[in-house]
This record gives sequence, structure tokens and C-alpha cells, in this order.
Amino acid sequence: MKSTRLAIGYFAPYIGDSVSQAIWSGVVGAARELDVNLICFAGEGLRAADESPNPSNVAYDLASTKALDGLVSWTSGVGRSLPHDQVLGFHRRYHPLPVVSLTVPLAGIPAVMIDSYQGIRDIIAHLVEFHGYCRLAFIQGLEGTYYAQERYRAYTDALEAYGIPFDPRLVTTPGEFVVSTGMKGVQLLLDERKLRPGVDFDAIVTASDL
Repeated sequence: MKSTRLAIGYFAPYIGDSVSQAIWSGVVGAARELDVNLICFAGEGLRAADESPNPSNVAYDLASTKALDGLVSWTSGVGRSLPHDQVLGFHRRYHPLPVVSLTVPLAGIPAVMIDSYQGIRDIIAHLVEFHGYCRLAFIQGLEGTYYAQERYRAYTDALEAYGIPFDPRLVTTPGEFVVSTGMKGVQLLLDERKLRPGVDFDAIVTASDL
């Protein structure tokens, strides 16, 4: 039997790294402030139907209207490798439970967003105007995801705004929002493309702080 105290579920792919911990602390803080129960479902990232099942995803099956009054989903983490329509379909499974999406807009579902576009524009403005750098490499994020697209769009728009020619040699191939993507991106620029820091590029802008 559900208690009279409100219970809010939180979908997180993981809660161990610095980004996860920052979001988790905010969720916990809000739950304490509002005096509600909080249940975390750490089920890792969803996998497409044609991939081998991820046993951890079963955690998301435990969320239901019988146990919860509402649901907060870190959508960009939970559905990071899925097409947008599949991410939307996954979250609609929980109707009529009220759902709020973190960091990804979903039709018919309220969302709390991060302004990734302006963030990258501000970064490039700082590099150009304060440091005088014009040759800016860019390490891309996961292909097809909302935030990766917004951050890359900001990069190309900022170059155009400052009259800096776009150079495809300075842009890496897309990759996951993980540390290894940054390492591979630098290896691609330095070891494979033989670009020289301070000569062929002045700075590296990345789609992910990881």
C-alpha cells in the first residue's frame, strides 16, 4: 500500500560520476525540501530493440502508479543511444503518471532544459575575444542526440559569426559523453591527422566536460 506521503521516482542511468552526482544532489535536495519520498531507479542506458538486452534496464520496470505519484527522468542519460521517437515511447509507457524530463524536450512532457547552445557560444566568445584564439578544434558528442547537435550547431554558428573559416580537419568524429571520447578525439587530431597545437589549432572545445 502506498503511504500518504508523496513518492517521486528518479530515473538515472548511473549516479557515480561527477555529472550524475551533481544532478542527484539536486534531486535529493528538492525531495528533502518538499518532504517527499524519493526512489532512485539506476537502470543504466536503454538499448535498442535489436541490441542484446541490458539486465540493468529491468530497474525501470519497477516504477509504477502503485508505488509512485510522479517521475523525474534524466532523459539524455537514460535514452542517450536511442532515436528520439523511441525515447518518447519509453516515457509514455508510464502514463498517466506525471513525468518531467531532464535535458531533453519530449512532446507532451514538461522538461527542464540546459542551454547548451548558448554555453558553447559563450565558450567560443571567451576564447576569441579574451585570448585571441581563432583556430578552434571541436570534439563532438554522441551523434543524433539533442545536446550534441545543439553544441555542434553553436560551434559552427560561432565560427561564422566571428568570420572564422570552418575547417573539417579540426572536428572529430562523434562519440559518447565519456572520458575515452576525449582521449580518442585528441589522438585523432594529433596522431592521425598530425595537427600541431599552437600551429594548426589554438584550443580544443568539447561537447562534454567528461
